[in-house]
Amino acid sequence: MERSAGDLGRAETELRRGYAILDAVGERNYLLGFAADLAIVLCQMGRYEEAAGFVQVASEALPGDLVVQSLRRMAEAMIRSAEGRHAEAVALATESADLMPEVDLIIEGDLHLRLAEVLLDAGLHADAEAAATEALGLCELKGNTVFAAEVHRFLATLHGRRE
Repeated sequence: MERSAGDLGRAETELRRGYAILDAVGERNYLLGFAADLAIVLCQMGRYEEAAGFVQVASEALPGDLVVQSLRRMAEAMIRSAEGRHAEAVALATESADLMPEVDLIIEGDLHLRLAEVLLDAGLHADAEAAATEALGLCELKGNTVFAAEVHRFLATLHGRRE
């Protein structure tokens, strides 16, 4: 997926296309996953208000759909973090990363990197570094060098803030 390759614009286009197709045919289960993933992409692009609408759609997911629940919570955490509601954001982001089943190392790694970003925004540098290190381990385990480069950039930024 383009999001893991760092091409947010293309990821948005593809997710919107998939979302529209699923919506047109009335397929709700997959649509909710697309909504949650699109919300994260929009947050990464700084479009939090628009992302909130997709978080609302994704909130219809069944409690047992742990992947969608994890993605939705992370998007919501990113929105709260942007609003300066750091305690809520950290709680949601931590819950998101903890809730994600160990079925997809790329998604799990991405959630840990988003958690690291939320933790950094909250001023929790050591926790942010730990979450990013976890993300790096997951993407290296999967062999995703593009995502590993994104995590390395985050860690470099984190270390630059400490100096």
